[in-house]
Amino acid sequence: MSVEYFLDTNVLLYGYDLDAPDKRLIAMNILEDAWKSPGTTAISVQVLQEFFVNFTRKGQKHAEACLLIEDFCHWSVVENSLSLLGSGLAICKRWQ
Repeated sequence: MSVEYFLDTNVLLYGYDLDAPDKRLIAMNILEDAWKSPGTTAISVQVLQEFFVNFTRKGQKHAEACLLIEDFCHWSVVENSLSLLGSGLAICKRWQ
């Protein structure tokens, strides 16, 4: 899989945070670009998990979090694995 962008949990959370309007605007622009350009954005299972925990912890409904996650899964989803971690560590070591 080759993509241009990998979305972080904070981008997703700020996209729905009414208490941080400046950060929300930036996040919404990033998310809008991701929706406009299919195939350019990836997300991981870990990011989806973190989003769910933090989104619902802030008082949002379980059902709404699930619907959003279902939408986010239209992007390329990277599954966590030991081999992926090993590859990441090797890249880190090589490029410092």
